[in-house]
Amino acid sequence: MKDYSDLRILVVEDDPDHAQLLTHRLRREFAADLTHFATATAALAVLEQFSFDLILLDYSLPDLNGLELLRRCRAAHPEVPVLMITGQGDERIAVQAMKLGASDYLVKAKDYSAAVPHAIRRTLEKSALQRRLGETESRYQRLVQNALMGIFQAAPEGRFLMANEALVKMLGYNSEEELLSVDIRQDLFLNPEEFDELGRKVAEREDGCEAVYTLRKKDGTPIVVKKSARAVRDAEGRLSHLEGFMQDITQQQRAESESRRLANFPKLSPHFILELNEWGGVRYFNPATAEFLQSCGKTTEEVYVILPPDLADLCRDMLAAAATAPVLHREVHVEGRIIFYEFHAIADERIIHAHGLDVTEQRELEQQLQQAQQLESIGRLAGGIAHDFNNLLMGIIGYASLIKDELGAQDRHYNDICEIENAAQRASEITRQLLLYSRRAAGQPVEVNLNDVIAVALDALSHGLPPGVRLRQELGDDLPAVLLDPMQFHQVLSNLIDNACEAMSQEGEVVLQTYFSERQESDVLTQTPEKAGRFVVVALRDSGVGIAADKLQLIFEPFYSTKHVGKGSGLGLATAYGIVRTHGGVIHVKSEPGKGTEFRLYFPAV
Repeated sequence: MKDYSDLRILVVEDDPDHAQLLTHRLRREFAADLTHFATATAALAVLEQFSFDLILLDYSLPDLNGLELLRRCRAAHPEVPVLMITGQGDERIAVQAMKLGASDYLVKAKDYSAAVPHAIRRTLEKSALQRRLGETESRYQRLVQNALMGIFQAAPEGRFLMANEALVKMLGYNSEEELLSVDIRQDLFLNPEEFDELGRKVAEREDGCEAVYTLRKKDGTPIVVKKSARAVRDAEGRLSHLEGFMQDITQQQRAESESRRLANFPKLSPHFILELNEWGGVRYFNPATAEFLQSCGKTTEEVYVILPPDLADLCRDMLAAAATAPVLHREVHVEGRIIFYEFHAIADERIIHAHGLDVTEQRELEQQLQQAQQLESIGRLAGGIAHDFNNLLMGIIGYASLIKDELGAQDRHYNDICEIENAAQRASEITRQLLLYSRRAAGQPVEVNLNDVIAVALDALSHGLPPGVRLRQELGDDLPAVLLDPMQFHQVLSNLIDNACEAMSQEGEVVLQTYFSERQESDVLTQTPEKAGRFVVVALRDSGVGIAADKLQLIFEPFYSTKHVGKGSGLGLATAYGIVRTHGGVIHVKSEPGKGTEFRLYFPAV
């Protein structure tokens, strides 16, 4: 049983006998602190200075109606319960008293004072319950209004019944009242049919549902929200309203989308991307790394074969010096491939990010470009010398011819002059090849079908082939025309066939092919990759001894020759290279010792 010993009770009773009876009963039951006044005026005066736990109020007072005093007490102290006592058993008065805020109502019947303590206990318990309910409701209201998540109640037809401050701000409205006037289906949902679907789902599921929707804010800005809602039903089971939560996940979705994009980057990157711990252990590598391992015949467990051998020391040293040296570059050679790595130290997370790139073809292209630039420089030098030297040779040949004519064939010096003239002619031929190589010899390019030019050239060249050499032709059909000088092409073809015969020791097979190509592979157009496009290709393949890799990059240099001393000038391939380049083409060679050599000439199609 609750302890009411500390109660402060105000008794307003104008009848002294009834007042004495009440105070005696209350002191015996509660040992309370009682204050008694016989008039309403005195009671109102004391209420202005002191507070009480209960007011016991008689209806009939000499200076003021009990109902009016009740109204004034409730206005001044709405939290204090009031128990009305009257000598009149008028139901109308009881109803009025209860409407004005009386907690209970007693009639002054015989021995009514015995019922007063019970009525007081009931009134105080009811007051305490109402106070706790009020506090709970107040806490609930504060919780709802201060929540960071939007909280709402909505009618099934699409109007908000209640919305907290977070939801009002989330949707861009100025007040709850303004938001309550909004048509949810038409004004908020970008797709009104989604609202209908939400209503159906909520009505069908007792435990509610959760879904993501795109809504429209007051200013028209789209916003992505996660909405959780459930149905609230009345006593008959009819749908009363919806209630739930709404969370703005626009930024979250953007972050997740960005996270997915960043997560996909290493997966889609053609470069090697690895994450290493501080001891050099591989924590992650992307699909490009796995594909490279597979191409090398390695398993993913063998990933360390494509990383620097001193990986553990590298990681440890990088993290130790991350503040001053966060980036390190390394090259690793694997199965004939060259991998260029860039290591980044992330000191705070104690990890290393490695970005690798297979630069094998790039290095080959760089070497070929360097070779082309070197040949270009040699060509300009040789061209300048050859032009001046050719002028001198023309004088020697001319004067030798004049002397020979004056001496006559019977003169003992005639043969010597002939030797001088022949030597000068051979020197002139070498000079002509140098001029061709340096692109300074005049040519007459015309639009031709390359098969026709080859037929004419082979008709002249086939008679000079060694008996043991077979020439097989595989000429393509319907080739587009090219722009070239037939005589200079004849020179190229002659030089290539001569080299093939020499490589086969005058015995074997030479295969000559022509075809059309639109390929843009880097290994095809190594010299001028910017000219990749439509080409007519001439391919000449022999079955000779082949060329070693270390010598292959030297074969286009002037005066470089693999033939025996006195067998060649070393200008044949250099001249062919110069002529092809003059025509805007590319010459490419593939060779392997013991398996022959193949030259491919790419001429731009008209």
